[in-house]
Amino acid sequence: QCGQLKRGSLSIHAETCLWKCFHCGAHGGIFDLVAGYAGIDAKKDFQRTLGIAATIAGVPHGIPNEDYSKLLEEHRAKRAAQSAAEAARRDRIRARMPLIWNSLDRRQLTGEGYLRDRNIDPAFLFEHDAVRYSKHGDPAVRLHDLATGNLTGIQYRMLRGDSKLLAQPGSQTAGACLLGRLAKLEEACVAIIVEGLADTLVARMLWPEATIFGAAGAEQLETLGAAVGAVVARRRGILLIVPDNDDVGVKNTARAVIA
Repeated sequence: QCGQLKRGSLSIHAETCLWKCFHCGAHGGIFDLVAGYAGIDAKKDFQRTLGIAATIAGVPHGIPNEDYSKLLEEHRAKRAAQSAAEAARRDRIRARMPLIWNSLDRRQLTGEGYLRDRNIDPAFLFEHDAVRYSKHGDPAVRLHDLATGNLTGIQYRMLRGDSKLLAQPGSQTAGACLLGRLAKLEEACVAIIVEGLADTLVARMLWPEATIFGAAGAEQLETLGAAVGAVVARRRGILLIVPDNDDVGVKNTARAVIA
């Protein structure tokens, strides 16, 4: 597809499969040639390029048919084993979260000073065990699994470095929330959903009788809205959502309301 091609306008090295078009100067490997033939980008659509190459070679799956089923089964078994091992590793780490939480400081001068500077009362939070601190003073808040209420992670407000928020390695963030538990909501009738660690602590102070659910990121607001909203509706209670005043927060809050 390169103008009026003539004999000798393209060469392919038999051993390396490298090629060059002397008409336009294009060159590359065998998959670049196949992608050029199909009019696609080999890097952006490699799977399709590989399939076309296999079809050209007369090999429907890229390998002989008699080996394909065996290879596919081995691949699936390997992926399943890897997934099971990763799930077991996460479970072991999350099982240690209560121990990690209990090892954190309940009082810390640097961390409490940071909270006071933001008009957050550390004494109130200490009384309700709503916050703890790393050895450097980074405030920490529990992450609870929405379904079980188990402590499955810890999020820190970092006082140093470029990252403001950091989760304890192995923490569950998807399907989890800061501070609140659905079981606690069953005992009350007012739920507050906020976004972020600092707002979670502020809400805990402002609404001491309510159950506070902090979203560990704006993308978690929709999940929280669906889970908390279902309980509030059943209890005929009150649900207040207080997002960050930015485009991401507003958009995700709209999804939470719909959910």
